[in-house]
Amino acid sequence: MLALSANLERELKKATVEPVIYVAVALSSTRTFCTDFALNDTDADPVVDTMTITSQSYDPINRNIQLSEVDIRLVDDGTLRGLLSSEVLISKDVTVSLGTTGVETTD
Repeated sequence: MLALSANLERELKKATVEPVIYVAVALSSTRTFCTDFALNDTDADPVVDTMTITSQSYDPINRNIQLSEVDIRLVDDGTLRGLLSSEVLISKDVTVSLGTTGVETTD
């Protein structure tokens, strides 16, 4: 379930908001990726191209939407190629966060 902080809700209501997808992958050391160079996290590589929900279901008792599959596409660049030479991305734990360039990543 997506929980929004008050700062993020306020930011998303703006007409000119630019959403940022922030992806953390648990590898030998956690690597972070994002969709925007302007994100205030200097450790995140801006290589996330798209994110698509490929499978979801609805729990009528708890009234929750359950996401079971998400397709995250990364830009094929030197950063990613260097990572893939020493790491395997398949079946790794991934945390996906939603934000904007106007909200700190800790919020």
